[in-house]
Amino acid sequence: MYPERPQSVADLVPLPQGNGPKIKAFDFQGPQQIEFSDHLGSGTHSIVFKVKIRAHEDNWDDPNALGAFYPYSEPFTCECRAFGRLQEAGYDEPAVKCFGYILLDDAHENTMMNQFAHLPTHKLNFNYDGYNDDDEEEYSKDPNLRDMRSRFRCSDGNLPPLRGIVKEFGVSKDLDHKGAKRILRDIKYVQQLGITDLDIAYRQVINGKLSDFSTSLTVPHFASNPEWNPHISRRCRSKIEFELFVTCYKDFRDFDIMIHEWNEDHKDKQINLKALPEGYPPERRRLRNTSTPRRLYTHVDPRNYTRYLPYTNRQGEIVQRQFRALARLPSPWYMECSAAAVRRLKETRKIEAGLHWQYQNEHIVPLNEG
Repeated sequence: MYPERPQSVADLVPLPQGNGPKIKAFDFQGPQQIEFSDHLGSGTHSIVFKVKIRAHEDNWDDPNALGAFYPYSEPFTCECRAFGRLQEAGYDEPAVKCFGYILLDDAHENTMMNQFAHLPTHKLNFNYDGYNDDDEEEYSKDPNLRDMRSRFRCSDGNLPPLRGIVKEFGVSKDLDHKGAKRILRDIKYVQQLGITDLDIAYRQVINGKLSDFSTSLTVPHFASNPEWNPHISRRCRSKIEFELFVTCYKDFRDFDIMIHEWNEDHKDKQINLKALPEGYPPERRRLRNTSTPRRLYTHVDPRNYTRYLPYTNRQGEIVQRQFRALARLPSPWYMECSAAAVRRLKETRKIEAGLHWQYQNEHIVPLNEG
């Protein structure tokens, strides 16, 4: 599941392996030479270091099932796919610059662990197993936490290398109306390129740009392309489509929550902007005898991303499309749904996933829908 330790530069193939976008390995222009400057923070998905690399300053048990999910759902591969899509489409402006991935060699792993040995154990815990998104300190103490690196050793028996994404170093900036409008525009841009589930929050806006794609869904994906499994029912296909719609809608709800929280904490720097008509907290204008509408919309259908990408012609040649600007006002995506679903989406602060997934008969399918 994890990458093998590379024996040469030729082993550093674009990742993740599987259908969809990828990113190339970071080019060290020789052996790895990394100077660890600072530990910037950590969460259950990743640990962030500020490093100097030459001229760049950057900050289950079924192996078949895990292998099927890994290219699409693991934080490292989610980032690879999202940044890979931005790069292949030629629209990397909405996000911080990504220079590629690295597979840390033993010498630099030892240097890093020794240099930051004074930190609490949970700050250097590289055993994220995908099952828990609670507080990182509590997560690290979970007795059910499994050592993923030891479980998935390389073919020579050694631990797999620590993986990283090399990004430009940056800082958080105060929000203002202009900056918030730019972030909202960039969410629409990124979704038009087939990337959603963006975990929008002030903490992940660096240099005024999106910086964290560790939870993102990049189309094509098992959660957006039910045609990958010809055996699922039409009802199940509809559920998958609705789940994708909700995921896109949630990105804009998260934006509205971010603005609301900023305004709560900065009474002297108020921002009057909302992504969804109801804003956050949702405006309650429903009259007693007024029926709840049964149609919702979100700003973008990410399944239309292919219009911005190169394509392969009948001769097998990759053809670059003529430049097509991303739309500031893309065509909205409308969804017919129950009145209860409309109320839930409009009034719930934290929109949770409605589908959970399993591996069955060599396909990833919604749980209990196989």
